Amino acid sequence: MEEETERLLVSVRNYMVFLYVGSVTASIAPRLAMKVVSTTVASSIRFLSDGYDLSVTCSFFAMATLLLQGKLARVLERRPAPAPRLTPLAAWPLAVCTWVSMTAFFLNYLTFGDDDLGGYGEWAVAGVASAVNLLMAARSVMRHLA
Repeated sequence: MEEETERLLVSVRNYMVFLYVGSVTASIAPRLAMKVVSTTVASSIRFLSDGYDLSVTCSFFAMATLLLQGKLARVLERRPAPAPRLTPLAAWPLAVCTWVSMTAFFLNYLTFGDDDLGGYGEWAVAGVASAVNLLMAARSVMRHLA
């Protein structure tokens, strides 16, 4: 039983490191890239990020949400069946951290570059994607705790 507990703790630790590194990368890398690259490259990157339409933004947010929520569900799932599970005091903060990381990722995507703040439609999509992400995280935790 101790081996399963250790596996669960390692899984949670790896997931939290993944969230941390992903959040830092998503928040710092675009800003650094805009400062480091030449103005010609920076203007073409801004043009590319401006050229996406709302359907691409929706698809991108849906894909990112599904991937991260799937990873959260794998961390929360009990394998094999008698394996230990996380307590509510550990599972809920994990879900909240997932939601905050994805919301920050969405906001960084919309504000990529200094001048591009996205349109109203993109911000609405980010709000809906964030709400869906929160609902999926809550559903995963409730299913895990049941």
